[in-house]
Amino acid sequence: MTPTERKEAILKMLPNAKLLQRYAGRYEVEFNGKHCLLVVNTKHGSVQFIANSGEADADVPTLDGVDYCLMVTGKDIDSLSAWLVPVPRLLEHIKNGHKEWLAEKPGRSRENKMRAVAPLDVHFADCKFDLTPPREGVATTMTPEQARQALAIHFGVDPSKIRISVDV
Repeated sequence: MTPTERKEAILKMLPNAKLLQRYAGRYEVEFNGKHCLLVVNTKHGSVQFIANSGEADADVPTLDGVDYCLMVTGKDIDSLSAWLVPVPRLLEHIKNGHKEWLAEKPGRSRENKMRAVAPLDVHFADCKFDLTPPREGVATTMTPEQARQALAIHFGVDPSKIRISVDV
């Protein structure tokens, strides 16, 4: 499963999430009223980011313009875990972690731009929430807009192309 397929599957599992924009692999969503960046990783309890440089105070550009980071980890849909972390708190953790990493061995390369955040359970235990896959044959409640988004994802079309009519 590619990262894009994983993101699409996760959005289907979150009926109260609304896709705001998707470009160059970056998924911004509104989730529980929060503007979030959706980040996925197959390694359970660990996510990775790339910083501007190897310096300890380097910015992580992917976190620009969002207030929260919605991080989902796990190898398959049945065993996913999710965290919703405020971006300032996450950035502070990333920068402090990299400072410690550089201090452990002064000879470490400052060219290393990789930032790993693990274990999420320890650092962000208060931000974890349940993410359960939809079960076949079980009806879920969703708004017409959520249904439009889900159908657009399913058919691979723009949501504006989906028309829903309800007769009662």
